[in-house]
Amino acid sequence: MEGLYKRVVKGAYSKLPGHYSVDLNELIASMLRVNSKSRAGAAELLALPMLIEKIKTGVNLKESVEDSKAVLLQTIKFPNDLRYLTDKLPKPNYEPIKMVVMSNFEGFRR
Repeated sequence: MEGLYKRVVKGAYSKLPGHYSVDLNELIASMLRVNSKSRAGAAELLALPMLIEKIKTGVNLKESVEDSKAVLLQTIKFPNDLRYLTDKLPKPNYEPIKMVVMSNFEGFRR
């Protein structure tokens, strides 16, 4: 973890694999600059021609998201017997909500 921290602080990270565009690599580099004054802000990022084009052609983006969802769903593995599914899931990190029966309140009539 210490190594990751040092790399983040120095701004040392690997470029994306070759099948990603140069524009995307530049976009990420502009967001990960260590010096906050030289780091691109949201307004600057949204004004980039490549992002404007992607926003305008959002239909293609939606289709790729739907394709990704289908692929992701195929990676989910279930136990052979679904009765054991709850044993595999993490326990809740919240207090259960207590339900109140409305007919117990004074003045409540149907």
